[in-house]
Amino acid sequence: MRKELLIFDLPTLIEKMKLEHFWAEGELNAMILLKSTDKQIVLTTLHEGTEIKSFQSNDLI
Repeated sequence: MRKELLIFDLPTLIEKMKLEHFWAEGELNAMILLKSTDKQIVLTTLHEGTEIKSFQSNDLI
């Protein structure tokens, strides 16, 4: 089984996310970096002081 190495430029992605209207109008913005049948990797940007009071998922975090 061949596995690919994925490389992400996180600082550039974060800056790009901060330019989107979701960031300006809310407390967070999210981008799916990888989605497959058995996993999903999500990059989330939060404004300073943002609290996540609750999170539910049927999947592993």
